[in-house]
Amino acid sequence: MPKNHNYMDALPDELLCMVFDRLDLDSVKAASRTCQRWNAIIFFSGYVDRFMLEINLVHKATTKKQQEPRQLKRMIQRAKQLVTQTQRHYRGLNLGIEPMLEYQFPALWKAIHPKITQHLRELELEFMDSMVKVFPSIAAALPTMQHLQTLNVSDYGDNPIFQKKIPTLRSQSVLYLTMDCKYKYTVDMPLLQTFDGALCALLPPDNSSEPALVFEKLTELTVNVKGWKLADSSIFRRMPCLKRCFWDVPLENDLFSSVSEMCPSLTSLWFSKTLQASELPYLKSALNLTQLRDLRIHKINLEGDDSGERLECLNFTKLTQLESLDLGKLNVQVSTLLNLPKSIRKLGLQIDHDTEQSLLDIITCNLSHLTELRIAYSCSAPPSQVLLKSLCLFEQLEVLQFSRCYFTQSFFLRMDAPLPRLHTLRFEKCKLETKHLLGLQAKFPQLKSCEFFRCFVMTESKDDEEYESDDTFGSDLNSEDYDYGGYDFDDDDDDSFDVDDYYPDYYDSDGYQYDGLDYEVSYEDYRLLSALADLIP
Repeated sequence: MPKNHNYMDALPDELLCMVFDRLDLDSVKAASRTCQRWNAIIFFSGYVDRFMLEINLVHKATTKKQQEPRQLKRMIQRAKQLVTQTQRHYRGLNLGIEPMLEYQFPALWKAIHPKITQHLRELELEFMDSMVKVFPSIAAALPTMQHLQTLNVSDYGDNPIFQKKIPTLRSQSVLYLTMDCKYKYTVDMPLLQTFDGALCALLPPDNSSEPALVFEKLTELTVNVKGWKLADSSIFRRMPCLKRCFWDVPLENDLFSSVSEMCPSLTSLWFSKTLQASELPYLKSALNLTQLRDLRIHKINLEGDDSGERLECLNFTKLTQLESLDLGKLNVQVSTLLNLPKSIRKLGLQIDHDTEQSLLDIITCNLSHLTELRIAYSCSAPPSQVLLKSLCLFEQLEVLQFSRCYFTQSFFLRMDAPLPRLHTLRFEKCKLETKHLLGLQAKFPQLKSCEFFRCFVMTESKDDEEYESDDTFGSDLNSEDYDYGGYDFDDDDDDSFDVDDYYPDYYDSDGYQYDGLDYEVSYEDYRLLSALADLIP
C-alpha cells in the first residue's frame, strides 16, 4: 500500500462512532475539527444524540448594571444569532427562562422553532416564575414536534400562578412526560408511557364533549404535585396497563378504594407521604393486588393508637409475588411480620429495643433468605448485640442498610460470623465515630461499597456540624424530611469567580459521560462562543 495511505478513511462510520464513544466531550469536539467526514458523523448523524443543546437564560446577575434591559436584550440577541447560525440537528434541548427575560423570549423562540424543534426527541424546560407568559407558545408548538418523545418541565418559582386558560398538551409522539410545576394543564397524549405530575391533569378538559382519553400505553404513574381539582377512583379505569404507581402527595378522597379491580397488573406501589388512620381501608384495598412485587409505605398516623391494633388489618398474605417491602417508619407489630409472604427478598423496617428481639426472631426464622435488609431505629441508638447475632443468620444478604443508629469504630468486630455475600453496606442518618470502621474486610469479604448518606462523623466534623459524605447512595426511599426547595445549587467550596453565577450559558452537555459542566463560556466572549456554535471545518 502507498506510504501516505489514510487507513482511517477505510473505517466504517459505525466503528468510528465506537471510537468517539471512548472519548470525553472535549476530545470529541476536537475530533470534529479533524475533517468534514468526522464532523458530519459527530454532528449530522444519529451520533448527535450524544449531545444536548443547552440555552440557559436564567439570569443570575446581582448588580443593577447587570440587570439593565439593554444588557438582557443583548444576551437574547446573541443567543438568537447562535441558534440561527447552527446547522446541527440536535435531538435534545434544555431551555431555562426567568421573568426578566420573558418579554424577549418570543424572538428567541421564533429562531428555535421549528428549526431546532423539528428534530428534537427530548425537550427540557426550566422556569423561574415565568411559565404563565412563556409556556403557552411552547405548548402550542408541541403537535408539530413529530419526533419528540420526552418532555420535562420544571418551575422553581414560589409565587402563585394565575392562568386565564388551561391549555391542553397535545402530542402524537411523546412517551415520557414530567410536569414538576403548579401550572394547570390537561394531557392529550395517546402514546404516553410514563407520567410524573398532578393526577387531575389526566382528567378530560372541563366542558369537553369528546370521550375521555384512555391511556392504553401508560405503565408508570408518579403523582408528586397536588392537584388543582379532585380526581375520583374512576381515573384508574383509563390506565388499564398501569404497572408502577408512586404516590408523593396526600391521598384524595377514596382514590384507592377500587384500585385492585381497575389496575390488576400493578406491580409497584409506593406511598411517600404519611397516611392517616382513616385511609387504612384504601390501603387495605391495595393489598388485594396479587401481582404486586414492590410495596413501600412511609408512615401511618394512628391518631394516638400506640398499640398498633389497627395495623392488624394490613394482611400481606395475598401478595404471594411480593419481592420488596419497605415499611418505613411504621411501628411494626409481631402479627404484621407473621403474615409476610415467603417471596420477600428485600425488607425495610423500623425497630426499637422493646420489640427488637421478637421481630428479629420472626425475620430470621421466616425470611432468612433475604438479599437486602434495611434496619432503622425509632430513636437514634447503637445497634444491640441481639441485632449483631441475628445478622449472621442472613447468609444470602447482599445489601445491608442502617438508619438512625450510632456506631463505634469497633462495632463490627463483635459479629460472630461473616456475611459471605454482602457487597454493599449503607449508613443513612447515622452517627459514627469514624468512617474507617474496623473488621469490615473480615466480616464482609465481598464488600465492594461502603456508603454514607447524611451521616454525622465525629472525627471529620467541625463545630458539631453534620458531615455530608460524598459517597451517597441516593435519596431516602421513604422520607418526608428532605427539602430541596430553592433554585440555585452551588457545590463550589471556594469563593472564586464563576462565570455561571453572572451570565447565561450556551454549551453542549454529554449525556453519556457527564461529570460536571462539560463546556461553558461567557456571553462576553462572543467570538469564541460563535466558533463553538458551529464547528464546521
